Amino acid sequence: EEAVFHLERALELSQGNEEVMYLLGEAYARAGKEEMAVDLLMDLIEENPENIEAYKKLISIYELEKRHEKIHNLVASIGEGNIKEELIDYLSHPPQFSIEEGSYKEELSLKLTSEQEGSIYYTMDGGKATENSMKYESPIPIKEGIHVISAIFVSEKGIVSKSVEKTYKVELAIPLPPVVTPASGIYAKPVYIKADTEEEGEIYYTLDGTEPTKESKRYLGPIPMPLGASKVKFSVITKYGKASKATEANYHLNVAALVSPETAVLAIKNMLIAKGEILDYAGHTTDLSGVYEYGCNLAVSEGARNYYIIEERYNGTETGKTYAVDMMSGELFAAVYNRIGKFEFTIFY
Repeated sequence: EEAVFHLERALELSQGNEEVMYLLGEAYARAGKEEMAVDLLMDLIEENPENIEAYKKLISIYELEKRHEKIHNLVASIGEGNIKEELIDYLSHPPQFSIEEGSYKEELSLKLTSEQEGSIYYTMDGGKATENSMKYESPIPIKEGIHVISAIFVSEKGIVSKSVEKTYKVELAIPLPPVVTPASGIYAKPVYIKADTEEEGEIYYTLDGTEPTKESKRYLGPIPMPLGASKVKFSVITKYGKASKATEANYHLNVAALVSPETAVLAIKNMLIAKGEILDYAGHTTDLSGVYEYGCNLAVSEGARNYYIIEERYNGTETGKTYAVDMMSGELFAAVYNRIGKFEFTIFY
């Protein structure tokens, strides 16, 4: 208090001497009279905008009170030159958001950036970001729902920027069901089943009437019609897991044949045993590590011929090998699904 008294008297006598003004500002700050110190230092800066020490002292007072916005505004108000260059690290601009706030139909990947050296902190629950919030290190995934993102930037000097809040509403679209042909009905000749969609997503299907999921078979092209009575379902599933309502078709395939499905499977097994690929009708192999299984549930028609389609599985998993048997002659074929969505057949012997 005594120092303040003497410096105030000296300031009156010196008629605004800069050095005395600065010393009095320091004295005010030490005496806990921060606002008086701020006012005096601001007057000093106004009289001499090149007084770097006045800026530094004023910044130190603001730092003690964590008045970071005041520090940023003070430095931002300085004209270009040596003073601003020396104090540039006290600027703390809010982080930039890579995506404008609003409503979206897809999940987002939000990036927060700053041209300054420092750290970004953010929240996703609507709370205001602080230095104790999550530190930004990688793009923020914004999934379905309403998300209020608050973010701040903290400079290397520890100056905290103003917070920025942006709201994102993500409503993922549900795709329309695929179009499936042919129509439900009774068929005397196998027909390929096709599914089409203009929606963004993949088509998945089942042949047992259950609802398709991403664990179901993915539709890659026309599929053979199941033998007998069947209920097939197709759904479009987006990359976000949103599924359309399933398109259902019911077929009853009765094809005139001299060879039964059971006989066709037995013929394939006989050939595989003869070739040494399996040891017996149970599908055992020489290494005894698993069992091959053969099922005949599908049929196709190519030209004048109708074929049973026989799929191979090993320990319950499809191997990708497919065989075919002519329903009338009993001839055996290796079957390969080609790029245009049909089977190609070569004699199997």
